[in-house]
Amino acid sequence: MKILCEECCYYDVRSGLCGFCMKRIVREVEEKLNGDGQDDDKGTE
Repeated sequence: MKILCEECCYYDVRSGLCGFCMKRIVREVEEKLNGDGQDDDKGTE
C-alpha cells in the first residue's frame, strides 16, 4: 500500500516525509545495524 506523504496528516514539510514513513525508515536502519552482529548491550557502558 502506497501512502502519499503530502496527503498524510503527519506530513513534515522540512523532511518531505510523513511520520509513518519516518518510522519505517528508522525501523529499517535499526534492523540493519542490529543485523550486523552488533548487540544493544555491547559498548554502551
